[in-house]
Parts: sequence; structure tokens; C-alpha cells
Amino acid sequence: MNVLVLSTNPKIASHLHYGKIVTELIYLIGRKGSDEINKVGNITIEFVGYRNTFQKYRNLFIRAARYIEQGKVSLVSADQPFSGLLIGYLLRKKFNIPLNVQMFAAVLENGYRNNFKICMASLAMKILLKKADSIRAMCIRHKEMLIKNAKLDSSKIYVCPPCYDIENFIKMEERLPREEFKAYSNIILFVGRLENQKDLPTLLRSISLIKRENPKILCLIIGRGSKLHKLQKLAKLLDVDKNIIFLGQIPNYELPKYYNSSDIFVLSSLKESLGVVMVEAAACKKPIVSTRTIGAQELVIDGFNGYIVNIKDYKEFAEKIKILLNDSVLRKTMGENNYQHLSRLGYLEANQNLLKVKHMWEETLKASNNFN
Repeated sequence: MNVLVLSTNPKIASHLHYGKIVTELIYLIGRKGSDEINKVGNITIEFVGYRNTFQKYRNLFIRAARYIEQGKVSLVSADQPFSGLLIGYLLRKKFNIPLNVQMFAAVLENGYRNNFKICMASLAMKILLKKADSIRAMCIRHKEMLIKNAKLDSSKIYVCPPCYDIENFIKMEERLPREEFKAYSNIILFVGRLENQKDLPTLLRSISLIKRENPKILCLIIGRGSKLHKLQKLAKLLDVDKNIIFLGQIPNYELPKYYNSSDIFVLSSLKESLGVVMVEAAACKKPIVSTRTIGAQELVIDGFNGYIVNIKDYKEFAEKIKILLNDSVLRKTMGENNYQHLSRLGYLEANQNLLKVKHMWEETLKASNNFN
């Protein structure tokens, strides 16, 4: 089985574990800039350069078509929710090759209802998704949402949790030197992109409320993105710039230290199909406070291993964080519960989840090549 994965996310290049379940794996990744090809074992990682949106679609299609015409591809898997899906559909139509769509982002969730661009993209996706031979959902609730919002055939949807290797997070107990943060009483951790989807203004506003009772609170924000400067300005405006540290991107192997050094993990997203960071937090036995996304409703039992609050409700967000900050026993109990809960759900078993993806791709190859 030879699989070509279409993506515009450079991080996909680090997902080498998928090479274990195929004969040959080709990552075709669109990015601004020049072309680049790397080979790792049976995995080809090709970055396809472009300068504008038109070139992105054209170049990715041409390069993918070349691999298909050379007989190197038996299945196309679109990793991104729209660009990859559209190109995958066009390849499916031209070459009659099976198409799998990996729905990592809950684009059809209701986080951006009043955003015209995303509403139009969601409408197009509902049409294109019906043309796919199989669709990967990250969790049961994500599958239910796809069936409800896109009217998809449930038999085409496979629930395959992340295959991300979580072993390092489970085993590493090392913490950051406490001297770095000795001026602070508690540490809250956020890990993710600094983009609109993560709604960090809600988190910052909740920190400003918490600071009134706990002036020594510290929030570590790990990640990079286009909203960094706006968030730094907002932190200063809210007078929490001394309570928030933007750490930028941290190497994955270093992340467990930050989880282990924190008291609570928080996620203020508008939409989240699952959220690998929540799995990482569970692996490090940390309680979670999250907004009410698809992923949070799958992973968090409110009041058991964390709390779920309404989207954009920074007051409720702050209240739930304060409950945990004021009770160290509750934090420890919920952290232990989080680890046990996700273990039972199978989210800490990377190899088992990898086999689920293999099964999905094998079944996709058997699917009908006829469009509706």
C-alpha cells in the first residue's frame, strides 16, 4: 500500500510513524518558498513551493499527478480540511484513485458561524466530503458532528484517535528548575498556535480576573502564530503582562518538563476536533480547563478530570481555574483521573491507534471508485 498525503501543514513532515504501516509514504506539503525533497527510509517528504494561493493549488496538483502517473500511489489522503480536500477531489476525479480525508480540524463545528469566508469553505467541504471514499474522525463526537452537520454516510467515517507517540510524556518526570518561577505561586499552561481559533483573548481576560485574588499567578503560553504581538498588547492593556510569558515554540522533547511544572492545563479554543495537547496533559496527569469544543466533550468529564466552560465565557473560565488553584488535593485527584480516563479511552496507545489508521486505509482501497 503506497499512500500520498496532501497537506499544507509543515508539521506533518515529523509524523514518520505512519511509515510503519505502508510500503511507501509520500508527504506532499505546500509551503511558501522554494521546493525541497527529503528521504527518510520508505518516506518521501516533498515541500512544494508557491508564492500565492493559485500557485499552491496548481503546484500541489501537478506534483501529486506526477506521482500517480508514475504508479507510485495507490491511495491519496488529504490531511488539510479544505485545500487538501479540493486537490484530492480533483485527483480522484481525474485518476479515479481512492480518496481518504483526515479531518483533524473541526471546521464544521460552530465556532466561526459569523465568518463569511469560513462559512463558504464549510459549505464547499460538505459537498466535497461526500465524494471521498473514507473520512477520518478523531473521536466519536467528531464523527457524530460530521454525520449531523455534513449529512455523511456513517459507514465511510472511521474513528482513529491521534497516533502521536505519547510515551515521552508518560515517562518523563523531569521538571523545570523551580528557581525560574519562584516569584509565582501557581503555573497555568497553554500549548498551541497563536491564532484566532485558540481564542487566547478569553484566556488573558480570565487571567486578569484571577490576578485580583492571586497576584502571583503565572500563565506560560507555548506556541507561535500571527497573533503574538496583538496578544502581547492585550496582556499589557489588561495589566497581566508580568503574569504571562510567551515562550514561543518549544521542541517536542522538552514539552513534558513544562507540563510537569504546571498546575493546570488550559485550552480556550473556539473549535477543536480533539486537541493532542489535551492528551499530552493527561499523560502528564494534569487537570484540564477547556471551552466546550468537540474535543473537550470527548475527553473531559466535567468535574471529574477537569472542567468544561462555555466558549468565550472568560468569567466562568476564571472561576473554574480558581477552584483548582485553591485546592491542591483536587488538582492531584483530577490529574490522576485524567490519566486513567484517557488510558481507558485508548488515547495513550499510539500503536493501537496507528493500526486503526492502517485498517482505514486498507478499507479505503476496497471502496467504490464511483462518484455519487
